Amino acid sequence: MKILSILSCLAVLAFQKSPAPSNTPFTVAVLQTNGALIPIATYNGTKWMNSWPESGGRNIEKVEALAKVPPAWTSGVPLPDNWRLWLSTDTSYHLKMLGTAYVRSECGDHWSLTVDFPKQATGCTNCCPVPTIGIALSTDRLLMPMTETEVTGAVRATLQSAFNQLETREISKISAQYGAPGGRLSYTGHPIDAAVRNSKPIVIQKAWRGDAVSSGFDSLYYIEATREYTKPADFKDSGCPGYSAFRGWILANPAGKTAVISQRLVTEDCDMKTAGYTTPMGLIEINGVDHAIVKTNGWESQEFGILKIETNAVNPLVMTNMR
Repeated sequence: MKILSILSCLAVLAFQKSPAPSNTPFTVAVLQTNGALIPIATYNGTKWMNSWPESGGRNIEKVEALAKVPPAWTSGVPLPDNWRLWLSTDTSYHLKMLGTAYVRSECGDHWSLTVDFPKQATGCTNCCPVPTIGIALSTDRLLMPMTETEVTGAVRATLQSAFNQLETREISKISAQYGAPGGRLSYTGHPIDAAVRNSKPIVIQKAWRGDAVSSGFDSLYYIEATREYTKPADFKDSGCPGYSAFRGWILANPAGKTAVISQRLVTEDCDMKTAGYTTPMGLIEINGVDHAIVKTNGWESQEFGILKIETNAVNPLVMTNMR
């Protein structure tokens, strides 16, 4: 069942965009399609943390009601009865807490909060990771969306420059360590010759954009891009191409000024086991600084994180493993 069809059946309360004071303590949670609302991070007014029990923590302590949730689980910040659920469509709804439950899934078992929101049918009884409906905040705070987008010419040029530099650095390091018979990396088949590599197109797989509050910039991009290399016929797995996988955050403004504030590139073969895939769930402004809520899916993992977005860096503050 689609999210929109679920919502059409609900008598929900839409919120006005009147955010709480920037330094008000609050908790961030993810609402999964199985009905579990799982806290992933708490801001106590000065710093971020997460003390909610990790997967498999059933025997830590038995919790029979919402009022019995130990303060240690919430970093000392009380859990309210009413929360605000944000969907990727930049719409929000009222959630009412009902209690607690220990929820089992193929990805792991979690203590969770239960809410007055219906479970969503996914057509998959053993889904891992469990799909996410949205982000819930324990205060009436604005979550600014990051939406999939096309990139500007200036951002694309910045991406290409950063990609080429990172790729050259990575391939030089690997070839120095393991060698490059026939001018190719022995495992992934990447060409050593930079001119050959740069003749291949860089493909933007996904790009997201959000409104930034950073000084001098008004747009924040998160980009995942790849470059593919066909392996020579004499490679053992010639039918499995090599890839360079780039993940990066870029600030930009209408005047064409850009800044790469975080970047990573890995060389892969076609199974893409180590690249990871990140989805920005939204931005929260705290004391004039953007903080991104992100979901990252790996080969056999899923985690949610809070990232502090600065003009020269992206700093992970809390990372919560959900598997």
